[in-house]
Amino acid sequence: MIAGMTRDRLVSLRLPADLIDAISRAARAADLPPAEAARHALRAGLDHLAGSSRESEARDAMRAALASARDWLDLQRRLRSVGFVLRQGRGGALAVHDWPANRYLLAGEVVGVRLADLVLRFRAPFPGHPGGATAPLSFQTLRGNTGVTGREDAA
Repeated sequence: MIAGMTRDRLVSLRLPADLIDAISRAARAADLPPAEAARHALRAGLDHLAGSSRESEARDAMRAALASARDWLDLQRRLRSVGFVLRQGRGGALAVHDWPANRYLLAGEVVGVRLADLVLRFRAPFPGHPGGATAPLSFQTLRGNTGVTGREDAA
């Protein structure tokens, strides 16, 4: 077999008439043969299922890493050892990514991870964020988490 080529197999499936009609409509809309539209739908469905499974793994890994991480570097080491990494977005929110592919999987808040909480816990800003990782953290954000009261300009 030539590299890059795939082997096809003829498969027979019993499908409900409404699903066959939906495949036909999708094929016409995309200007594809029905068989190709069905292959695209199967690939997308399988990718979605694999993504859901990977997201579940990410949630579990994040919870386990958070339970025992001593600092930012320890947290990242634990996550990377199981194929994940924590990244900070432009707005300051944290997100779990696939490692080493660096593909976004889910928002940190989905597993209860907020930047302000971890900055306080680890007593350090998120490492490597341009302009200092504390830039997206406002006094209001920290005040909301710690119960600190007072004016912003009071330091």
